[in-house]
Amino acid sequence: MQPVTEHRPAVLVVTYGLIAGGGETFPIFLANELRRRGWPVAFLDCGFEAPEAGMRELLARNVPLYRLYDESDLGPLCRRLGIEVVHSCHTTTDLLVSRCLSNLPSDQRPQHVVTLHGGYETLALEPLLYHLNQVQAVDQFVYTATKNLTSFPKQFLARCRFARIVNALPMAPTVGRDRSDLGSGAKDAVVAMLISRAIPGKGWQLAVEAVEDARVASGRDIHLALIGNGPVYDDMRETEAPAWLHLLGIQGDIRSWIATADIGLLPSTFSGESYPLVLIDFLTMGVPVISSAAGEIPQMMACELGTPGHIVDETDEVRLEERVAGHLTDFVALNAADRAALRTRALAAAGKFDFQAMVGAYEQVYLRVSS
Repeated sequence: MQPVTEHRPAVLVVTYGLIAGGGETFPIFLANELRRRGWPVAFLDCGFEAPEAGMRELLARNVPLYRLYDESDLGPLCRRLGIEVVHSCHTTTDLLVSRCLSNLPSDQRPQHVVTLHGGYETLALEPLLYHLNQVQAVDQFVYTATKNLTSFPKQFLARCRFARIVNALPMAPTVGRDRSDLGSGAKDAVVAMLISRAIPGKGWQLAVEAVEDARVASGRDIHLALIGNGPVYDDMRETEAPAWLHLLGIQGDIRSWIATADIGLLPSTFSGESYPLVLIDFLTMGVPVISSAAGEIPQMMACELGTPGHIVDETDEVRLEERVAGHLTDFVALNAADRAALRTRALAAAGKFDFQAMVGAYEQVYLRVSS
């Protein structure tokens, strides 16, 4: 990676809220690394949702944090901080930033960079057309997965700047938790884990059913840890959970929990699934994964040594559940050597996610749009 020696524009990284989720933690990690590299960077929480426990601590203390209470304050904030590039990463914040910047005089308007994390694919036609009309003045779109472009008309793609930068995550020392943190019953069990927002399409109920079926089919004690929050999590908390099901809610250091897992589950049918960061977390920790084929997941799990788990190319949730249960049943029957081979594949697959290269690519985007 070549060091940046040109003038570094002041960057304002914008987030939907200090909440868990790939599209929300990505801007935090990006801002932290930009600051470490000496960039003038600030962070703006638009506050569309209340901050969740542990999320503020992810943002480095030397990155100034601002909270937006009125969108009319965005222009004055940019002027006060000398912001030259505003970077948003969510359909709602894209819209807000575009609207605010359009009201500024052209000589005072910062450049606008947008990273697509799959949100536009989830919009119905009417709100999609409204969004596209509002974000036409965006100076650079960055997409992480080819499917991110499917919602954009050809004329829009031809008129606006698009560039691909694949996701990655920073390496950080992790102190693994003990299985006892899941409860005494998990010590000798096979532990499966799913980490995501608890919304329809992310596979929470499907994972519960798959583990239940695999427990019966294998005769083995399999536990399932679910990390995240949302309406599905809230509904599950209203019912009595079996001893093998652990509803952990929001957790700050998810890799410390991943260290307790034997197998990760990612049975997503979510229409906006693109390049899930949590899959990088699992692979980086050497944990194999049973996943759907949503978005770029097949490419993410590609490895010369072989797939680090299983990819189920199925969108019907009933058949997806059956196949996930079948693969999980097969997994628990593996001997120690075969499981170790899967972990080796996971670590090998994780090698292609280069966080430093990703940030370097964003540096070049900022330099290009501000020149």
